[in-house]
Amino acid sequence: MKKMYKGFTLFALLVVSAIILAACGGSETESGEAAEAETYTMVLTNEVATTHAKHLKMEELAKKIEEKSGGRIKTEIYPSKQLYTDADAVSSLGSGSVHMAWPPTAQLEKINEEVGVVGLPFSLRNDLLLESVEYKNDLNDLLSGFLNEKNIKHLGILRATGGVIITTKKEIKDVKDFENLKLSIAGGQTQINIMSNIGANAISMPISEAPTSLAQGVVDGVFTSPNAWSTGIGDIGKYGTIIEGFVPMTYSMVIDGKWFDQLPKDLQDVIVEASNEVVNSYAQNSIDADAKEIEVVKEYAQITEFTEDQIAEIKEMVQPSLKDFEEKFPEAYEKFKAIDEKY
Repeated sequence: MKKMYKGFTLFALLVVSAIILAACGGSETESGEAAEAETYTMVLTNEVATTHAKHLKMEELAKKIEEKSGGRIKTEIYPSKQLYTDADAVSSLGSGSVHMAWPPTAQLEKINEEVGVVGLPFSLRNDLLLESVEYKNDLNDLLSGFLNEKNIKHLGILRATGGVIITTKKEIKDVKDFENLKLSIAGGQTQINIMSNIGANAISMPISEAPTSLAQGVVDGVFTSPNAWSTGIGDIGKYGTIIEGFVPMTYSMVIDGKWFDQLPKDLQDVIVEASNEVVNSYAQNSIDADAKEIEVVKEYAQITEFTEDQIAEIKEMVQPSLKDFEEKFPEAYEKFKAIDEKY
């Protein structure tokens, strides 16, 4: 496994060009024996630091793939936007320059808005993400169907965080406290609509801009992860509000479907098996990480956790978002509902 931690230079460009050429010529074999002996290069990219949990798990996946394939798949990881941002990586799947990315699932709505069904309020359940392989496989099949026109295959949904609403001046202790709150979010239109349902005015912006916007009063609050709070926003945030299960914040493990399909079947199975193993551990890791980071920010902030009654009130308030989505994408909504009811 190569770890591409240096700056993205002409050398990296030459490497990418070589990968493209290899991808064009590497899939044709004259016999089953030749296919078994052939090696493949798999390029993975992300936009986070090498210390971030997502990158560390991507390294774990790469190691598993190399080991399980007996070295027939060689992996190269480009972290910290050295090759692409997550959004650009998704757009480049199919070009041969990158084979796998783990973007926020909400970014995939730009390809097909139906993906937003897994971002609806209270849509994903931690217990199933932790324990049910069948549930996760059904979600993969559903999301792959939404992305099929772009030859993108969905291999796993990764729980990024349960999320926390961070404010500087106004403590959010009740549903009514959201009224007219200017709230920074990283998601798309689905999240904007959800926040509107509870009375907040959501503004979509990169998390990198949130600390400055919060400090300068451009926004009143930020909806993000406990990790982003402790490592980025810091003591600018004086209050935190946790609403269990409110808006799922996930990454999607996506792969170039055209590249994946030309691999020998046994190597396809290796990638799927390794991906499943990483997905299964990621959920518990993120739950544990959330709890750890919340303890860190308690040194300078007050934390409020909504009660079951308050959550029930939130669920009632966000019904318009569910109905709007159902009316706009009835087939996607029914398919997701069938999966949910199955378990």
